[in-house]
Amino acid sequence: MKHYYTLLLLLLIAVVGVFTLDVYLPGIPAMAEQFHVNVREIGYTFTGFTIAFAFCQLIYGAISDSFGRKPVLIIGLSIAAIATILCIYAKSYEVLFCARILQALGISSFVVVNAIVRDLYVDGRAVQVRSMIATASGISIAIAPTIGGLLLGRYSWQGGFYASIILIVLALIMTILGYQETKNNISTHITLSVASSYLSILKDHQFIFYAMIAMLAYAIHFVFIIMSAEIFIGNYRYTPLQFAYFMIVYGFIYFLAGVASTTLAKRKSVITLLQVGGLLISIGGSLMFLAFYFIPPYALQSLLPMSVIIIGVTIVRSSAITGAMANMQNAAGQGAAIINLIQFLVSALIATGINAIFTLPVLSVAIFAFIASLLIIYFRWSLIKNENTTRDTCYV
Repeated sequence: MKHYYTLLLLLLIAVVGVFTLDVYLPGIPAMAEQFHVNVREIGYTFTGFTIAFAFCQLIYGAISDSFGRKPVLIIGLSIAAIATILCIYAKSYEVLFCARILQALGISSFVVVNAIVRDLYVDGRAVQVRSMIATASGISIAIAPTIGGLLLGRYSWQGGFYASIILIVLALIMTILGYQETKNNISTHITLSVASSYLSILKDHQFIFYAMIAMLAYAIHFVFIIMSAEIFIGNYRYTPLQFAYFMIVYGFIYFLAGVASTTLAKRKSVITLLQVGGLLISIGGSLMFLAFYFIPPYALQSLLPMSVIIIGVTIVRSSAITGAMANMQNAAGQGAAIINLIQFLVSALIATGINAIFTLPVLSVAIFAFIASLLIIYFRWSLIKNENTTRDTCYV
């Protein structure tokens, strides 16, 4: 029963993390108007949030390995709640920007989610749980802007933050009242070897191979999300409301992908799952490439191939993270922090570069998905090549 409660909390935290990042996007024009700045300046709050979120995880990862997961979550959720209230009542752009950075400081504590999974689960069960978490995150990414848009009409741009504070407080209450610490051997101090421990992890080729695979899978999803508005509204000429409905469909696809990944994880090893997922991404990318040239520019041109890609992405990402975390018994927080840092920063750079350079979004997604699948297959081959290598490094 305890594990089911913890799993429910992990799913909620996964939802809160990405929901808080995306729910306010529909309100950006209204925020720009109220604070008398241009839309691009409001966009800087998104960029600042992402950068702070990525790097602060390194701090929380190390702290959670010493003091435990629960204190980190309580502190992080408390900071996030205070910061969200500051966002709601911000009277100037400068206050809003600082509040968003503070919000990222709190939300970045969610890096312990992968550490908690490592504390409780191994092998196939760990892949299943991470598939559920990836599914929850994907659905949240898809529907958060829709919810933000619906709240915009009634509560203006603050509506998205109202929804965020409700979820954050709920997660905080559940953490305080019901979550039992999962980290063994809790210390009362942070050792001076944290930096050397991070360096040791980065020198572990097996870990890096798995982390790169997870990053490539996440980058495919990230690229599609970044380009989705241009694809559906700009290319297909759908209305913003119709676009919101398609994103809900995308969230449902993520749910089906999670079911498929969870089912396969019961029967297949991590290495086999990487092969299956990589092939699905390759097939989906090829189908999208062909659809671009032979199917009229309607939603099915991208949604059907993307369904195949997302199933592959979910399988690959959850399996790769499980493989990377397998030997992180004493440094699960730090390992999770590095994986998340690589995923968010590199994915953001890739998506920004593709968005800036290429003018055909559907074709760009198709080509990138296919190239990423080849790299995933290459890194999987590298893992097999080194599978007999013993990892003797002890992470302190």
